[in-house]
Amino acid sequence: MVLRTVFLCVILSSSLYAADWMQWRGPNHDGVSTETGLMKSWPEDGPKLLWKADGLGGGYSNISFANDMIYSLGDRDDGCFLYGLDIDSGKERWKLRVGNGGASENPYAYAGPRCTPATDGHRVFAIGQLADLVCADAKTGKEHWRINVEEQLGGGVMLNQGDSGITWDYSMSPIIDGDRVVLPVGGKDGTVIAFQRDADEFKLLWRSSDVSDLAPYSSIVPVTIGKIAQYLLFTDKRVAGLDAGSGKLLWSVDRPGKVAVCSDPVYHMDGETTCYIMVSSGYGVGAHGIKVVAEDGKFLAEEIFKNPRLESHHGGLVRIGDYFYMLTQR
Repeated sequence: MVLRTVFLCVILSSSLYAADWMQWRGPNHDGVSTETGLMKSWPEDGPKLLWKADGLGGGYSNISFANDMIYSLGDRDDGCFLYGLDIDSGKERWKLRVGNGGASENPYAYAGPRCTPATDGHRVFAIGQLADLVCADAKTGKEHWRINVEEQLGGGVMLNQGDSGITWDYSMSPIIDGDRVVLPVGGKDGTVIAFQRDADEFKLLWRSSDVSDLAPYSSIVPVTIGKIAQYLLFTDKRVAGLDAGSGKLLWSVDRPGKVAVCSDPVYHMDGETTCYIMVSSGYGVGAHGIKVVAEDGKFLAEEIFKNPRLESHHGGLVRIGDYFYMLTQR
């Protein structure tokens, strides 16, 4: 388990305030920041440290931030907690117990939450490593609602040793898209759920009944192809596009993964109707390229390349200009 410490340093040349980064991989869900005015070089001793926040517990969660708050997750002795920190001082404004901490009972598990919280500035959404999904007030941490996606929705995460029952627990992050929040939960009733963002209780909008793979460790990625909004889903069975309004399957390409599928898909649009998608995972599977073409409301999807040497296990992928960039295991 990794002990959590959050640092804030000055890396902007003229302003201490950056654009909100409200969820996993940022405002465009692509891991690319559009900030300008960054330092061209760092001082010999590094950027000035403004503050450091200790005592957030153990885990692997990243941070999100909006307005004057920072959000993250961490395990303490008495459970997994969602934190709200003051962005100017790093002081804890509130914490909310999400559920039990630790890890599922298997010899390969690692204790601690993995999810990055998502916020719209008014509410915060997060899922603990043991399937506890919560919605809290962004300013006060007051709980709006909670569910356990395994117990109440029959969810399940991909198995890392075939049918052994061993998993690395819930590692995906919720993604806010308009009035809905979208999250892979897995299970026979559908891999992905969408629920109402501003409801006072959990309100399910749809579930992807056409696709019932176990949940991956990756998150969904919104994209519009041929003027149809959809979500890219990357599991250990396939790469697929789900209709954003209904969750219905629009297209799918078989792409078996092994043990763990962790890195989110990245894409490049060639006009409005052609989308190039790159996915990658470890354990000898490597990278695959998918081409999706929209025509008259239908989609033609096909694999256009594969390279087993390009294994992105945890490092993720980004697109900048005409190129995809990735960290590999090799």
